[in-house]
Amino acid sequence: MIAHCGLVPPRWVVEPQDARASEGMPRLSLHCHADGFPPPMVTWRRSSGRTPGDYHDIASHEHMQDLRIHSNGSLVFGRVQEDHEGFYLCEAGNGVGAGLSKVVYLTVNGTFDFR
Repeated sequence: MIAHCGLVPPRWVVEPQDARASEGMPRLSLHCHADGFPPPMVTWRRSSGRTPGDYHDIASHEHMQDLRIHSNGSLVFGRVQEDHEGFYLCEAGNGVGAGLSKVVYLTVNGTFDFR
């Protein structure tokens, strides 16, 4: 069998989607799974405001320690809190082509939300 040595730009396997969660929910995943060759590196960033833009790395903020990026690219919340609400940017790149990026919004319903 001949080894495949062609470079393949990233493509979505599971494209990120907006999500809703209730405050205190024990576990929530925002999925962001891409493949290609070489395998794409997935990074998650969060908007610092209530509008998309001005993103910062999630890993650099201690108050986000209940968040982790799973090996498949999903952003996993250990326990959903009200201040998790906001815009999140998933980027997947492997140096081939332009890479992928998608902005999603996480809505967190508070425990006393009567909308």
